[in-house]
Amino acid sequence: MLKTALKPRWIAGLVFALLLSGVFVLLSQWQFGRSTQSDASVDDPAVEQVKPLTGELQPGTFFPGSASDQMVSAKGSYDPTKQVLVEGRLLAGQKGYWVVTAFAVDGAPVLHGVGATGKTWIPVARGW
Repeated sequence: MLKTALKPRWIAGLVFALLLSGVFVLLSQWQFGRSTQSDASVDDPAVEQVKPLTGELQPGTFFPGSASDQMVSAKGSYDPTKQVLVEGRLLAGQKGYWVVTAFAVDGAPVLHGVGATGKTWIPVARGW
């Protein structure tokens, strides 16, 4: 067995395995370091400014990922007949429900077609 282990092919395989495991250790240290860094800086301070919803995007249209962090405000009305409870939500370790209600946005484009009510509705989580 020692004769097999001392063949150049097996020694090269051992060196390769040691180098590969060293690379994985360095990568895991890098990943752990990145996960524990506090990123207190805001990448784009413009997203901290509250802008009108209809000025940033129109409800009922494509939602680009670049707008996901933008703070917005909207005027409109809730329709309590279009309200649902979403179960299985957690808050401070307790299971509960989200209250999600349809919100008609003032100034949003009017939808036409089969089943259209003439309003554009967006779901809003109103509470837990």
